[in-house]
Amino acid sequence: MWMTKCGAYLLEFDTIDSAQGFCEHADREWTALEDVFGYSMTVRPKLYPLIARLVPCLGCFNPSNKADLEMIEDENCLPRDSIVEASWLKCLELWSPQQSVATLRIICSDPEVANNLIRECIFVGGRQVTIQKDLKEPIRCNNCQKYGHMRNECKDESRCANCSETSHLTADCRSSHPRCVACGPNSTHSSTDCMCPTFKRLCEELDDRLPKNQMPYFPTDNPSSWTVSPPKRSQSTQLPPPPPPPLQRDPVTGPLVPPNDWAMRRWSRTANASQPQACPGAGPPVVLETWTNSASQLGPPKKLGQRLES
Repeated sequence: MWMTKCGAYLLEFDTIDSAQGFCEHADREWTALEDVFGYSMTVRPKLYPLIARLVPCLGCFNPSNKADLEMIEDENCLPRDSIVEASWLKCLELWSPQQSVATLRIICSDPEVANNLIRECIFVGGRQVTIQKDLKEPIRCNNCQKYGHMRNECKDESRCANCSETSHLTADCRSSHPRCVACGPNSTHSSTDCMCPTFKRLCEELDDRLPKNQMPYFPTDNPSSWTVSPPKRSQSTQLPPPPPPPLQRDPVTGPLVPPNDWAMRRWSRTANASQPQACPGAGPPVVLETWTNSASQLGPPKKLGQRLES
């Protein structure tokens, strides 16, 4: 048992039966627990947050409505009350006028249900959407746009998340030249860009400190859920391009001469094929990883290790 930063007590048990026994004891001996922890105490079970992408948001679906959550459970054959709550990841005030889909955060009460959703997807509003585990990410203040603290702890001046200026709010920004507060004045991206080098570096450091952040599933008694994501290959470990074609000997004159155009084009295609390709405007190249999983009950998730835009 230890206390979290928000003042709550976190109790961790060795087995599920022990945790369930404590909850039953808490219901019977509530007065005794209030004498120890205070009269305003509540017992909350562990929850399992998920992220659903491209959820339709133009219809009548309201994640704060309990009836809509029960409809999702019925449409996807989920146990009753397996979805505790749901909310849009981005505030409604920040949506664009033409936006038709949004990212939804879903809180599940059962890890097995959460893992099944990661593997099988889910239907929301008649549309199939992919589900992934909600990864822990670096904390960024939405006031000064710096990492490491929240808005209620911020002592710096407010900055725009798009251009880093202090003269206006983010919602009122009209600048076409984004600039990141964390990366400095020479940056060409906004502070909320998920491809920000500072954000990616902090995410890697956080993944190293939190082993569960590298697990695509929530650990349960099923050994299939203990699998870990393949390690990310850094740019320094990528395969180097093949050496250029050797000089060719001219059959008439005898001395070595550079290869002809056909040989150079062939070498260029081979060199390009050995490196990961990137689409224009899609950021740095993506290295495809090979998934190995001896236990095939769950299998790899459809989307893994992707960070979300703020």
